[in-house]
Amino acid sequence: MRGLPDRQRQHSLLPLLHAFARPEKPLSGSALPADQFRAGVRAAALNKENDIPHLSQDLITKYVADLRSQRLL
Repeated sequence: MRGLPDRQRQHSLLPLLHAFARPEKPLSGSALPADQFRAGVRAAALNKENDIPHLSQDLITKYVADLRSQRLL
């Protein structure tokens, strides 16, 4: 990643790698339990299903196309 042109390097994971330089202490369970997350999503009433939104194939395809147009993929 360090060999990437500056523009691409700025949009890579390189700036975030320091966060993973040393392993964190293990947790028992999850840092954000799914039940609490789901309850928060339901309370926010984000969609008609009142549940965690799912990513459609069309949306994923759009994200990939956008990343390619920015030459990040």
